[in-house]
Amino acid sequence: MTGGLGGGAVPGMSGGQMPDLHSELADQGYVIIRRTIPPERLDGLRATFEVLVERQFDRWRRERDAAGRWPDSYFARQPRVLIQSVVDASTAEAVELCLEEGTLGVSRRLMQAPHAAPTLMSLMCNPSEDHGPDRWHRDIRPASLAPLAGLQHDARANGPAYVQWNLPLYDDAVLWVVPGSHWRVNSDEENDILARDPSVPLPGGIPVELNAGDAVVYLNTMLHWGSDYSARLRRTIHLGYRAFGAAIYPHAHAFNWDLGFTSRLSADTRRQFESFFELHANERRVIEAVLRAALERDADEFQRQLAILHPGAEGRVVALVLLSKLVLRLAGLARTDRAGFDRRKDIADAFSAGEIVAIERRFAALDAALRAADDHIVPGFQDGPAGYANNDMPAGFGVDEFIGSWGAAA
Repeated sequence: MTGGLGGGAVPGMSGGQMPDLHSELADQGYVIIRRTIPPERLDGLRATFEVLVERQFDRWRRERDAAGRWPDSYFARQPRVLIQSVVDASTAEAVELCLEEGTLGVSRRLMQAPHAAPTLMSLMCNPSEDHGPDRWHRDIRPASLAPLAGLQHDARANGPAYVQWNLPLYDDAVLWVVPGSHWRVNSDEENDILARDPSVPLPGGIPVELNAGDAVVYLNTMLHWGSDYSARLRRTIHLGYRAFGAAIYPHAHAFNWDLGFTSRLSADTRRQFESFFELHANERRVIEAVLRAALERDADEFQRQLAILHPGAEGRVVALVLLSKLVLRLAGLARTDRAGFDRRKDIADAFSAGEIVAIERRFAALDAALRAADDHIVPGFQDGPAGYANNDMPAGFGVDEFIGSWGAAA
């Protein structure tokens, strides 16, 4: 690919397409990239992924209990195979596909980031019996992330830092989307429909019709729908990519893999995942510095480190909300399961359990401001009511107010 954002060749894309795709992603919340997998590669990839499906099936068979009952994941409406859990050298193409210019490279360019890394590598499969339509949803859990409007404002001001992919090996039109819903909360009409039946078409919703090898890249804050989880053969690669070094701290930032699986792959592939791991480790060190500055009530150092984590000045408080959720999880471990806390080497090496509890107090005012007045239900989220506001950020509570609240935290 030449011109625009630069880089190498992208299957199915001409030199001028990437800037248009970036604008389309921002405007609509999704883009379709045709022939990401060219036709001549499909048969080979289908065979490779079928081996992974068989390995997952064998694993489910071994996990049956004494009464012969299969694990719950076998009966899922949308069974998934985590690629890293069953891949080896003979099926390495499944992982290598996730690292190509047409996937990883395109993701980095769409996010306009210096670096990107896969967070999720999976295959969505059909269930053994018809389950019908799923529920419309956004892949957002406000109780463990941040209010939807805050996430949307942050991404609009600074650009998205996380994208998801559906890349089918056979024709697929299961996914529906509501274009433009990634920049707004639900309308009253949508809430009324979703409250009555969350599994029917929404006004403005459209199917994403993909031929085998096409890809859709989308923002997971958008309303979307698995319209038909039937027994019809489905083999759709589902990927997530996050940015490193962009203007925003991603709301989806954790890897669902560790480096152990790369021992079964080539040295080059191992080195690439090691580089992703080091990017994540560097980010964790910045997070530790932010939390250390909060613990010590060092406002200048806190501001400096937070600006490294989230360079964009606008929306920086959203990164602070995401950190508050991390602090809550760590504090819970510190109080109830010291062994579990010690296993979180990314943070336990920097803080004692007592320090984590003290850091929790620094975040107490922000946490209180994020809580909802009642256990209200807003349709279209992954979780039900959990005591936190689904849509709106706390009014009048920014980074300066957060620092000012330390005086009230013992």
